[in-house]
Amino acid sequence: MCDPVSIGMAGLSGTQQILSHKAQKDEAKRLNAENEAAYNANKQAAIDAAMFNESELSLRQSEEALAAAATVGDLDSAADASRSTAVVAAAEAGLSGNSLAAIISDIDSSTGKDKTRVRKNAEMRSDQIQREKVSVGVEAKNNINSFKRTTVRGPSILTPILGIASQGLSYADQYLDRKAKSGGGLTKTTKASKAPKEDEDEDYEEDKPDKEDKEDKSSEKDDKEKEDE
Repeated sequence: MCDPVSIGMAGLSGTQQILSHKAQKDEAKRLNAENEAAYNANKQAAIDAAMFNESELSLRQSEEALAAAATVGDLDSAADASRSTAVVAAAEAGLSGNSLAAIISDIDSSTGKDKTRVRKNAEMRSDQIQREKVSVGVEAKNNINSFKRTTVRGPSILTPILGIASQGLSYADQYLDRKAKSGGGLTKTTKASKAPKEDEDEDYEEDKPDKEDKEDKSSEKDDKEKEDE
């Protein structure tokens, strides 16, 4: 029969092993959930910041384009005014033909150069803003990747199994040790139990003379009967 104490201790140890394994597993799960939540929050913040910065850059880009278009329009208006003034001035001065055409050509050429310069500057600013947009995206990506996304590994299922097995073997050894110690007493009891058998042998030895006496008496009776005959 198994030792109740060993069974109880083994059961208690097994329960503790299982509870410890569950606690470690729950803790790992909690830490992973917190880490994942922090990662997602950091990622969303980086995305939101990038979207805001890109929106601001796009607005600036649009404003730059509108400003360039307005400047070009102003140059065209100024050129129209200059041509009108040149025509009036030429008429008053009695100029016509090639002279007037040369004046108007100069006005158109100057206006054209100014418009080209405005457009080039606007294009360069737009390209710069576009590069800033790319940098915003790269920065957002770096901010996301800079967050260390770790995973806490939970305890192995073998841990409680091996622990329970180890404790079971330990308690089994303890039980066998106690049984071995108590087994010495059983050996003595067995020797003592043999004593009655020896007493029975002595009783048998004591009974043997009685049997021999009976046999002697029976022999004497037979001899006496023969004499009487």
